[in-house]
Amino acid sequence: MYLKQTGFWEAEKTAPLMLLNKGYLESKGFDYMFQRAEKWVSLVLTQQEIAPPEVQQIVWPEGLEISRIIIREAERTFVADEDRQKIAKFLSVVEHKFGDYAQGLSFLASLLLLFLPEGKVLAMLSKINTDPKYIPGYWKHEAVAFARDAYVFERFWRQRNVPLADHLNKTGALPEIFCHKYMVALCIHVLPFEALFEFLENFFARGVRYLFQFA
Repeated sequence: MYLKQTGFWEAEKTAPLMLLNKGYLESKGFDYMFQRAEKWVSLVLTQQEIAPPEVQQIVWPEGLEISRIIIREAERTFVADEDRQKIAKFLSVVEHKFGDYAQGLSFLASLLLLFLPEGKVLAMLSKINTDPKYIPGYWKHEAVAFARDAYVFERFWRQRNVPLADHLNKTGALPEIFCHKYMVALCIHVLPFEALFEFLENFFARGVRYLFQFA
């Protein structure tokens, strides 16, 4: 719950992650967002999945090294060195647990950590990354599952708008490029927070099917 840490908001309210906040968090209040985020947890995880001790407290692997890519991700997320170090350490644990890494994963992790404890965020990410309801295989260096689904979406889209589909093909705009923003990165850094949180709630409740419906 980064927003509960003393001085975090003053240090990070203009950070890259916050660029599409547009005053939403201030208008709603942090307490409202903490309660709303707990609803997100209940949409993704069962009570049994929330209960294990490792969800309440993350055990950091000894000797875990932080990769150059994750250091850069942290620099593109927060401003203060302390906050960059925290998110980099967390993302390194996630990378270690998943055995792979993708940028969209860091986007969602950083956003959820504003409102939720690290253990719950890791449990949510793990469920989203493995459960067929969500997006298993999307957060990989070579995301074959995402590319497959992007082309499935293109087929649906072509049925609705042939001229536009042909135009995108001619310009080299491949489905795995233009679908990435909402199917892998989940519209973070695309939608303003007010709309983004509605999008995420629908995704948490309905899974990958909602991504196709939204698209």
